[in-house]
Amino acid sequence: MATIKELLDQKILYDVDVASDEYDATIAALATEIESEIVLEEDTSTADMDFVVDEDDMVSDSATKLCTQQSIKAYVDAHKALTTSGTVNTGTTAVETGAQSFHKTVLTVSSTLPAIAGGASLSVGKLLYTFPAGAIVVHCARMSMAITQSQGNINADTPDGGLGTTIAAGANALLSDTSGAENILTGQTFNNCTGTVELKTVADQVLVIEAAGDHTVYFNVADGWAASGDAAAAIAGTVVLEWSLL
Repeated sequence: MATIKELLDQKILYDVDVASDEYDATIAALATEIESEIVLEEDTSTADMDFVVDEDDMVSDSATKLCTQQSIKAYVDAHKALTTSGTVNTGTTAVETGAQSFHKTVLTVSSTLPAIAGGASLSVGKLLYTFPAGAIVVHCARMSMAITQSQGNINADTPDGGLGTTIAAGANALLSDTSGAENILTGQTFNNCTGTVELKTVADQVLVIEAAGDHTVYFNVADGWAASGDAAAAIAGTVVLEWSLL
């Protein structure tokens, strides 16, 4: 295809002696050629424009060509999509955001603790979430949780509550007595068991979970419980986890 300059040079060759109809035809052809070489305001498609490419994977990696809106969106969507997310337990819902291997998981909890016998030290836990298979790094965590008694026996109890990959169990008044019971977020002293929220954020407790390690997330509590305990104390609130799948 001739360049615009060449076409314009051809135009100059025609003078007033050229028959009018021949001149007009030549100019019309010239205009068509020029219009095909430039981008016009009224253009609605780039299909015939060689400098515009439609590549969802941007494979040509050109420094001189443009890409279509569709290919840009397809490329961004493909690279922002999350890899495999985890699994929530009954009584918990999750909202997952992030990009590829980086996740922010917001858990909304509305559940109950296992039965607390009372009158003695005891630690119990509730499964909230399970990370997907593979090596995991938990970068930071936030807990905004409340414990509400159901029988009026443990109102004034101030249990130790935290997040860990191991369920708390046994005759323990502190979560530190169970390995892994607070390795995501160290136990905090709750003010009571009548619904007061305990809020804690940690960003200096990075946890690496190897592929063969425990991938579970438990809300754990421990205390020297008041007599009679509680058969089904309610737990409610949110847990936020920022983590990566390696």
